[in-house]
Amino acid sequence: PARMTSSRQQLPFMPEVEVNRKKRYQEYERMDDYPEITAAFDIYADDSTQRDTTNRRWQIISDSTLVVDEINKLFTKLKLKQLYWDVVRNTVKYGDCFIEIIGDLNKPDRGLKRIKVLNPNYIIRVENAYGYLEKFLQEIPDKTSWDWGAAPEPFERNQQYIELDKNQIIHFRLRTSDPKYYPYGKSIASGAVGIFRSLKLMEDAM
Repeated sequence: PARMTSSRQQLPFMPEVEVNRKKRYQEYERMDDYPEITAAFDIYADDSTQRDTTNRRWQIISDSTLVVDEINKLFTKLKLKQLYWDVVRNTVKYGDCFIEIIGDLNKPDRGLKRIKVLNPNYIIRVENAYGYLEKFLQEIPDKTSWDWGAAPEPFERNQQYIELDKNQIIHFRLRTSDPKYYPYGKSIASGAVGIFRSLKLMEDAM
């Protein structure tokens, strides 16, 4: 079950890491406004979600036909074929994609009901001192955070978070050895940020 927490308590994450991550995400959002970069993100997602030569969207490898059948039924029930293009594109764009697994708490024997793609700006990954995942936090945004043009604020105000179990969220990320991005992923667009800024400066100068 989700629990509510407040920033008055000691935060289980480093605020400067999260502020820098939000700044990166905002940069990627601005880059996505350019048609060429938008097309590049789309191409990555298109190529990664093509059917194979046998017209399959994915391949489940198991010695048990029962396992294969059940997983295929689950993917059909969750309508995965309608969502996994967005999952790939978000992962390429941000370096991360967070998926919430939603079940029926009143009837848990029915299994999963659906999955939902979450806004990565408001999801925080919490690890322990040994680097193992402990939980996720979902920030409850206020009205000022709805403005993409506003710079992310430091974690000083009384922000509230919903505490999510680590098994409640699937975290897709493009892993990298660069400590600047840890414990999150590195966007495909990260290498083009400098060029994008130069282009923006030239356009503004014109």
